[in-house]
Amino acid sequence: MHHDPTYERSSAYIDESFSPQRKGTPIYALAAVVIAGDSTLIRKRLQERFAGVVPFKTSTLANMGHGDKVMEMLDWIATNAKINVVVAQMPYQGHCESARQICLATLLIELNGLRVNRVVLDSRGSPFARDPKRLDRLDRRTVHELREQKFISRNMEALHYTEIQEPLVWLADAVAWSAQRHISLLSSDHWSRVESMSRIIQLDAKGCPK
Repeated sequence: MHHDPTYERSSAYIDESFSPQRKGTPIYALAAVVIAGDSTLIRKRLQERFAGVVPFKTSTLANMGHGDKVMEMLDWIATNAKINVVVAQMPYQGHCESARQICLATLLIELNGLRVNRVVLDSRGSPFARDPKRLDRLDRRTVHELREQKFISRNMEALHYTEIQEPLVWLADAVAWSAQRHISLLSSDHWSRVESMSRIIQLDAKGCPK
């Protein structure tokens, strides 16, 4: 069998952004930033570039008037990442957890098609919650179901890390936030920085592609 080394070296980092249901049409966006090759050097470069902003929270920085830092991050992504894939549901109904799992399933299938076999998702576990890992288990259940149904490879590894544990999640945070604003027509200024290397898949309220 032909061995393709690029398959083992592609990793995707995933994070979310969503608008509250009380504000206009609710939008949920889940973004994956794909890094080709060994992520170690990319991670080191990222930490050196944004050493003064740890962790890098896009919405917080934007709300504090540090839009220049957000633009800098997006430009960095455009230079260092391979491709961005965003799955967005508009409108999403009920709690955004349902939208996350619907978007995650579509996103993982897309990443499987790109021959990504390692994904790192933003961990939403809280040490103060009664069950700190409950939300992460919901993600893992979706991964398991896709493997069982053979929609994704059994070799696709899915891990959860916080933004402190894995700085490369910052990339997906910036892309998801920019995509959500772009889709909601609030602003495309940020999205334009990564648009040429990105793909958006939009789902309707039932989870079907538009």
